[in-house]
Amino acid sequence: MLPRLASQRVLAVCLLLCTILLLTRIAFFTPETNADRIRSVSHGNQPFVHPKSLNELEKAASMEQKLDVTICEFDPECKSPELVVKLGTETHHSSPFGCLNDIKIFEAKDLKKGLNVVVLSEELMVEKLMTFDVEKTDEKLISWLQDFREHRAILVVSLGDVAEHISPDARKLLSLFGAKKIHDWRHGDAYALLGQWGLVEGNALEMTSPLSEEISPASMLNDCYGFPLGDLRNVSYLQNGGVVRVDESILADFLEPVRSDVRLGEFWENCGRDQPCGSEEMPMHFYSGQNKDDTPKMCVAEKYVFSKDLNAGGRGLNVAVIDPKSRAVVRVGHFDTYEQESSGLERFLDLVEPGQIVAAVSFDEASTMLSEMAKRILYELGSSMIDRIKFRAAWYFVGQKGINAYTPFEDLNYPTGNNWATPIKTWICVPISLSGHKDSMMRVVRQNIPKRHFCAKYDGHDGFCNDKVVDTPITPRPLLKTERHTDPIFNVPIIIATGIDFNSLRVTLESVMAQPGINTQMLLVAHNSQYKEAADLATLFHAKPLSLNASSDYNEIVRMSVEAAFALFPKATEVIVIEEDTVLTNDFLSSVSQLLPIFRADQKIAIIQGFNYNGFLRLSHDPHLIYRVENHSPAYAYLMKRDAYTRGIRWNPDCCHRLHHWSMKDWEALVFDLSRSSITNPDSNVGATDLPVKKAERRASDSEYELDLKPISTQENYQASIFERMRNSTVFGANQTSLWSSCKEGGFSTLIDNLFAGMDQSDFVIEYTTNEELGHLLDCFNAVHFPDFVPGKFRKFTRFFIDDIHVILRRV
Repeated sequence: MLPRLASQRVLAVCLLLCTILLLTRIAFFTPETNADRIRSVSHGNQPFVHPKSLNELEKAASMEQKLDVTICEFDPECKSPELVVKLGTETHHSSPFGCLNDIKIFEAKDLKKGLNVVVLSEELMVEKLMTFDVEKTDEKLISWLQDFREHRAILVVSLGDVAEHISPDARKLLSLFGAKKIHDWRHGDAYALLGQWGLVEGNALEMTSPLSEEISPASMLNDCYGFPLGDLRNVSYLQNGGVVRVDESILADFLEPVRSDVRLGEFWENCGRDQPCGSEEMPMHFYSGQNKDDTPKMCVAEKYVFSKDLNAGGRGLNVAVIDPKSRAVVRVGHFDTYEQESSGLERFLDLVEPGQIVAAVSFDEASTMLSEMAKRILYELGSSMIDRIKFRAAWYFVGQKGINAYTPFEDLNYPTGNNWATPIKTWICVPISLSGHKDSMMRVVRQNIPKRHFCAKYDGHDGFCNDKVVDTPITPRPLLKTERHTDPIFNVPIIIATGIDFNSLRVTLESVMAQPGINTQMLLVAHNSQYKEAADLATLFHAKPLSLNASSDYNEIVRMSVEAAFALFPKATEVIVIEEDTVLTNDFLSSVSQLLPIFRADQKIAIIQGFNYNGFLRLSHDPHLIYRVENHSPAYAYLMKRDAYTRGIRWNPDCCHRLHHWSMKDWEALVFDLSRSSITNPDSNVGATDLPVKKAERRASDSEYELDLKPISTQENYQASIFERMRNSTVFGANQTSLWSSCKEGGFSTLIDNLFAGMDQSDFVIEYTTNEELGHLLDCFNAVHFPDFVPGKFRKFTRFFIDDIHVILRRV
């Protein structure tokens, strides 16, 4: 009994000591509550930054057992009132993440493509989480940012390759939260921001990192911060003229439908597997069906994706796109590649983003209309068998964008005779990051896959598609003059009216991308619905393709394009129209921008004309000079006012039967003396065939100039400026027989020699009495003119240059 009693006493003493130790630990080491941990510092404090764990992260990255850097935890070294902030960009295999102390603020399942924003309250608690889908328009993001007025902190992470959908307006508004790198964020990179409203630009914490890379110190923050993050100001942003964006409900009528809804079927534990998959895997099941009367099936992450009456599965290929970071099925598609061409499948697969997983299963017959391009894309996703698919074969496949190897998850069964192949019926565990057998043909360099697909599909783009440049990213030219961030020209819609020359369209798009600060949110490419190449080019250049049911008449296409632009942007007071064969000079937008206030204020002006018909080497000279011209028909590249379109074109059925000869009676145009656009393939509208119309003989602006605006600000000022020039000019009266004889005898050169004979080469005025005489004079000078309008003509005066001599033809 005594030994047993002693043992019981010893046990009791041990329990008592353990209890005391536990209570002591609780008393002295209980962590602060969330309210204690997350408190704001007084408004004037400077941020306290406790550098930590970057070296640890680098070491962890090199360890075989990698640390999970996305775990949220409280760090006792970060003393209240500092706050542990952990923020990471999206990477190849990881969703963006964020932590405030041990509180996770971005859950993968809640994130959506676009910009995901968390707003912190004054107590630095999570107040709200919002997602802004910017693919079609960033209007909602801009509107929300404009209404922000309190000195709150925000955390922002991007999901998906969305940089080129963020307009200069949105970037400028984010700079009010201290962001600076936002202006340089471009295609192929992810973005994250910890900022605060009123923070000086450049004082926010920002990261950009390639979407194709893994987590690294460069792609995340992990420090202690005091709030506010720095000195705060009261700031505001007002876009001159307001923000104009496309009406998404109207845009849907012009776009080819892309199925985005995903219906998930019933739950199926482990997708039918006996054992669950590992933590870094997801279960899948594929069944290709026995014959045409059966049903294809696919299960992903314990939910049916295709089965009877689910997501329209059927003959051909049934495809699902999975985000491995959230394990959610983001898109599904059924493509009848037995009876229909594969263009829809190609576009569906081209939209797959880096890191996304693609699962496919065939049913009945999938090979007959399966294109070589579709096979190529599936090969790039990891298929080693797609080139061998045959009539009524059974095939399943799981690949990943960027795998650079052959997937181990693929099988192909061949039929015997005219029967269907033995059906594929398999249950697998798929890692969220696929690896497989590498082949020497597979390249591991960073490639511009959409551009490569385009170049493989279409001919005629040799300079664009050669090996040296095929992987060059297509990005808009950044705006270096920060004072122009609020320039209203960036909120003017631009529509390109496409004909049948798609190489010309590409050159036009390249000249648009070269405009500093170009806002691709405003860029539309209208094309005949039967020309898919135009739509693919538009997408490649971050523009919105508009499918028109138009005839082959290009005049009709231009008119429908103008109508579509005004319909899609109901708040726009003007649109820029660019026709085929047109190349913009790099200062086109900045030059039009200088004229925009006068254009908007003067109700008589209908268009700003970027192409001067008489912009020949000897007939144009002054880069600062603008003409006011009566009855000028729009052509090639121009800005058109909505009111002029409504009254002069839309409600005037007789105005516009002939391209470049639309009736603009009673309207005026502003025309650059030095063209801000050139044309690659001039037609008969440019002038007679014996005139010097080749591009090499035309003059266009090659740099930015400050325009002389006062003379054109009003009709009265313009006429006064003409009279002022005439006071210091040599005048040739009407009926100067020597002029006519010299023109008839020796043509243009003899005429010029006689005019300049004995003169100090000052400006000169030539008077005439009839329109017929005006026509003869213009012909003598090799100047372009038309029966319905005369370029450079305002009331009684027609203006142009001879070399650097200003010429005024005046009717008396």
